Amino acid sequence: MIVVAWLSTSIAVAAEPKAPAVPIGDADGDGDVDLDDLAKRVGDSKAIGLVTKISLKRQIDGFKSDLKAFHSGSKKSTLAQLHERYNRMVDKLRGLLQAKDPGLAREISQARNFLWDKLADPTEFKRM
Repeated sequence: MIVVAWLSTSIAVAAEPKAPAVPIGDADGDGDVDLDDLAKRVGDSKAIGLVTKISLKRQIDGFKSDLKAFHSGSKKSTLAQLHERYNRMVDKLRGLLQAKDPGLAREISQARNFLWDKLADPTEFKRM
């Protein structure tokens, strides 16, 4: 699902079959970014080492699990806490990519709010 599409679509180390790609407008509104493609590009990027990718994947999977529990009625975490955690993950990912893959880091920044809106909406989250 970028962080969760990708951080949903789950920024995965290895691409897995997913639901249809979710296009999003870029920050200028003049193009589309495919979340599945973005997640694949993060997985393929040489800017992040394998061990770090595995660690990120675990963090993302845990986040997705907690978000799913939240949408199912568990109040272990508030939406505000989950949003803060999401932002930290996106910032970390962006920081890891910035030096060696600035274009991908920029696209992740552009997708940030769109993705959070999808993650925070229970109906949209189920579709991811």
